[in-house]
Amino acid sequence: MAFTNLQVALCDLPTIENIEFQSLEPSYARLVCIIVLLVESLITGIATVLWWLLEIPQQLQEHAPAIYGLALFIMTLLPLYRFKAARAIEYSIRDHDLVLKSGLFWQHEVIQPIRRIQHVELTRGPLEKRTGLANIRLFSAGTSGATFTIPGLRLITAARIRRFVLQAERR
Repeated sequence: MAFTNLQVALCDLPTIENIEFQSLEPSYARLVCIIVLLVESLITGIATVLWWLLEIPQQLQEHAPAIYGLALFIMTLLPLYRFKAARAIEYSIRDHDLVLKSGLFWQHEVIQPIRRIQHVELTRGPLEKRTGLANIRLFSAGTSGATFTIPGLRLITAARIRRFVLQAERR
């Protein structure tokens, strides 16, 4: 059998526009926003206690309004950004691969062939359990970490995806 390596025309390649994407559960974006607000509250509490307990140099005290203003600005934008970023995550499940698309400013897209998936994990943290959500982590053959994670799925949807991938590996 002779080796061949034929040229592929760009117009013959499949396009991403033909993929039908699914959005994550709307409650996932709210959960991410709540987690960010909880972390911000913790950081604010620690910073406030340290401000009162430690002796702050006079120069730093003079710039306190600007520091507070900048911190407040960032702490207002961060939950909004994380909420929008969580809403921008979409996934697609096809016969031979799974696709994950994410990112607000920098778009990130991962296509994982099902044949290369070595194992699948369904994970849930305490807050995800409370809200009925789960994550699917896909591990590709030949890699040490997860290829990607589809977060914010309803538990039943995550279990169905896991079952589909595991059954597809046997085909």
